Amino acid sequence: MVVQLSAVHWEPCHGPFFRGYPWDLYDDITDSLRYTLYDVIALDSCLRANIQAPKNLRELFAKVCPHFCHCCVCWVQLIVELIT
Repeated sequence: MVVQLSAVHWEPCHGPFFRGYPWDLYDDITDSLRYTLYDVIALDSCLRANIQAPKNLRELFAKVCPHFCHCCVCWVQLIVELIT
């Protein structure tokens, strides 16, 4: 994913002479971002649900969630750095 992002972090000049540009990489990146957003929305729905998981399952996932959130933040920051 990082290789794909580094390949398309700049926009080519618009004109009739950019045939060699790898436009197919945009499809891969948008698919990855879309699926990531689906996961974030699903996690948010689980956290906001009225019916919660049993306490032992919440304790089990409580150990993993902070690491997962940190990885998500790093990933989003990488995207922002490569786009801007």
